[in-house]
Amino acid sequence: MIRSHLTCFDALPFPHPIKSKPGSLVPDPSSRQFLRYQYESTSRELKKALTAFSLSDCEFNRIGTGWWGCGAFNGDRQLKFIIQWMACSATNREMIFHITETDYIAQMEKLVALATNKSMTVLWVSEM
Repeated sequence: MIRSHLTCFDALPFPHPIKSKPGSLVPDPSSRQFLRYQYESTSRELKKALTAFSLSDCEFNRIGTGWWGCGAFNGDRQLKFIIQWMACSATNREMIFHITETDYIAQMEKLVALATNKSMTVLWVSEM
């Protein structure tokens, strides 16, 4: 028998897909889409993830997740990954991130390696 919990939460809609320069993970700051990186937006997303991943009565230590808010809502995939990774780290949960796009897998592996090698903490990243 598989036992699990399901948690759902909303996403903020952004009017257009994110635009980055070719070969870059950094969005174009001249784009209106840069609004998604403002403190109010990222703070809201982090609080939602922390709440969802902090189930006190949950006996499970793993969170199965993916790119919530990145389809019809046009969320930024890298940002969503970082936010969920921060929330899992802060709540002592193992993150199992479900994706199929191999180019994004390689990018996320590079990001994890960089953060690990630099001994970055959730607090340090959240204060950036």
